[in-house]
Amino acid sequence: MRALPWNGSRTRAGLTAGLLLGIALTGTPVRLSAAGPQPQAPDGMQTFVGAEQGCLRIQNLSPDRATNVRASGLDQHGRHPFRDGSVFLAPGLDSNTINCGWHSVEAVKGDVSYAMVLRADVAIGTLLSTHWAEMEASTYLGPTYPGDRVIVPIFAEYRLALPHAALGRSAARLSSVVHVQNTDPDEAVRARIRIRDAQGQLVSDSTVEIPAGNSVTLDQREGSPLTALPSRMVGTFEASADKELAVSSHVDVAGWYRAVLAFEGVPAQLASTTRFLPLLGYGRQSSRIAVLNPGGREARVSLRHSANRDASGQACVAGDLDRRAGTVVVPPGGLAFIPGDDSGSTEPVGNCLASAILRSDVPVLAAVVMTLDSPQADTADPETLGYIAPDLDDTGSRIALPKLRYGAYGMSAIQIMNPGAEPADLVLELLPEFGDEPLACDACSIRLAAGASQLLYLGNFTDLPRGAYRGALQSSAPL
Repeated sequence: MRALPWNGSRTRAGLTAGLLLGIALTGTPVRLSAAGPQPQAPDGMQTFVGAEQGCLRIQNLSPDRATNVRASGLDQHGRHPFRDGSVFLAPGLDSNTINCGWHSVEAVKGDVSYAMVLRADVAIGTLLSTHWAEMEASTYLGPTYPGDRVIVPIFAEYRLALPHAALGRSAARLSSVVHVQNTDPDEAVRARIRIRDAQGQLVSDSTVEIPAGNSVTLDQREGSPLTALPSRMVGTFEASADKELAVSSHVDVAGWYRAVLAFEGVPAQLASTTRFLPLLGYGRQSSRIAVLNPGGREARVSLRHSANRDASGQACVAGDLDRRAGTVVVPPGGLAFIPGDDSGSTEPVGNCLASAILRSDVPVLAAVVMTLDSPQADTADPETLGYIAPDLDDTGSRIALPKLRYGAYGMSAIQIMNPGAEPADLVLELLPEFGDEPLACDACSIRLAAGASQLLYLGNFTDLPRGAYRGALQSSAPL
C-alpha cells in the first residue's frame, strides 16, 4: 500500500485532478458479503477462499477545512446504483469509514461488487481493505492515480522463487485478478488491454467496454483476456483509453493458505529513474522486487541498500545486499526481478529489515513482493504483503496514517525511510479512532539520519492504551 503525503507534489496534482471526476477506487471494488460471486479459476488454482468484506476509510487531508465527502457508484452488474451517500470529515486528522460494519452508506447493498467515486472540495486520502475471514488474510490499497495508460504487474500461476525453497517449503503460485475502472461518471469507455510477458513480448491484445463510472474485474472466467495467458507467466498488464482509467489488482497465492497480495496500478507517465523501497526483508522475511519497464529502451537497474537503524536491521550488511542484487537489465515493455530467478537467491542471509534506493538509466516502475514466515515456520505457511515503490513525488513532510492498531485485533508497525541528504526529525501524531484529543507518547519523537530507515512498532509503545488510532507523521524533511 502506498503511503500518502499531505503536502507532496503528487498529492495536489494527482488527487486534486482525480477529484474533478471523483477519486477512482478499485479494490475488489467493494465486495460485500459471502454470497457474492468468487473468481473462477482453472483446475489446480486455489482461488480466494470464503467471504470478502470491503472496508473503505477516508481521511481529510486539509488542516483547516471540514468537508462532506460524497460517495456514488454502481455495482458491476448495473442493478444497484446509489448516489449521494455522505461522510462528514472535520479538519485535520479526521477520518471515517464506508461499509466497515459500524458505518455504511445505506444504499450499498446486495452480494455484489461496487465501483465507487468520491467527491470532496478538499484533498482526501483513502485506504481500502479487503478481508477474507476464512483465510484470515487481508489486503490494503491506497488511492489509485488515474491515467490514460495504467500499468500493474500480472501473474498467471507464476512460481515465486524465494529462499523458503531452501527450507523445504513448497513454492507458491501467484495468479492475478485485475480491476479496471472508468473514472468518467457520464460516458462509457472502450479500454484496450495489452499484456506482455517478462521479455516484453505481446501475449494478449483485446478491448473491454466499461460503463460510465463503473469497473470490470478480469479474472479466469471464460472470455477474459487472462484466460489465454500461458501458465507460470509473469509480465505487465496495461490498460489504456482516451479517458482516464484507474487500475488495481489482487493476487492469489496458491499453496500458502493465508497469503494474498494487492497492487495499485500506476500511470506510465509516472515512471521515473529513481524509486524508493522503504521496506525490504531478508532471511525469513524475504523480498522480490519486480521492475517494470514501460518504455521503448532497455533499462539497467541497480540498488543501494540501507539497513534499518533499529534492532530489526542489525543482521543486514548493506554492501553485501547491494552485491547480491547486482545490476539487472529490463527489456522494453518487460519485467525483471531483483534478485533474479537465477541469482542464487537460496543463499542464506541474516534475518533483517532494510530499505533501498533503486536507480535506472531510463524511467521504470517497481513493485515489491514480501513474504513473512510465521513463528511456526516448519508447519505454517508464510504470509505476504506487496506494495508499489514510490518515487520523489510521492514523498512529503507530513504523511497521512488513516488506520493504526494497538492490541485491538492486531498491532501496527510503521516503516519509515528518509531518502534525503539531511537528517529528519519526526513526530508521530496519534488520535483515537473516535475522538479529538491527541495522545502523548514517549516514543513518538525520533531523529532519522540521512538515507536511513527505521521500524516503529507500536507494541513497544508501552504508554499507549489498547485501541484503534489515526494520525500522521510530521517530519522536518520529506519521507
